[in-house]
Amino acid sequence: MARCRCALQNYPGENLYEIYGNVTCDHVNRWGNDAGNRRVLREDLCYFFVPMEQLAKVAGIEVPVTKAMIEILTIFTDFDYRAHGITLKDLGMEGLNRDQIIDFVTHGVK
Repeated sequence: MARCRCALQNYPGENLYEIYGNVTCDHVNRWGNDAGNRRVLREDLCYFFVPMEQLAKVAGIEVPVTKAMIEILTIFTDFDYRAHGITLKDLGMEGLNRDQIIDFVTHGVK
């Protein structure tokens, strides 16, 4: 059987379908199951992408790819990342404008 080269590891299989179908692969056992993938998505989207989307909005920066990722993954996983994500309120920045946020994260002053 051919081996697929990924980073510095050799995984059994000729393609991703065969690699992820191989339950003896350490990488697949760690990351390849649905629960593990959903956990990683929740962490990444709720704790990074959702607050970054909110910061971008305050800064007047368009982030269509970030918005699309959140929307698409919300549909795929049936989980509302925005409702469970970190907000500007959680970060102590609710109601601040762009310059106030910069002062807050730079100097700790609102």
